[in-house]
Amino acid sequence: MYFQSQSGWHCKFLEEDLKTSLARKLSLFSQERLFEIAERGGCNLNRAGRQALLRGIDMGRGGSGWS
Repeated sequence: MYFQSQSGWHCKFLEEDLKTSLARKLSLFSQERLFEIAERGGCNLNRAGRQALLRGIDMGRGGSGWS
């Protein structure tokens, strides 16, 4: 998943190669929903995973290949 802040959070989902975009896109209006979507997608939201997601949120954009 790749996300960017622009009047809300716009999310794109990527293939395993982390380059090819899938057709599905979402617009979210809260950071809590970003965590929920990341967790549903298999992101390990341990301490390091949460900190990485928060860094992306602070920068206004981010993404991850879930582990």
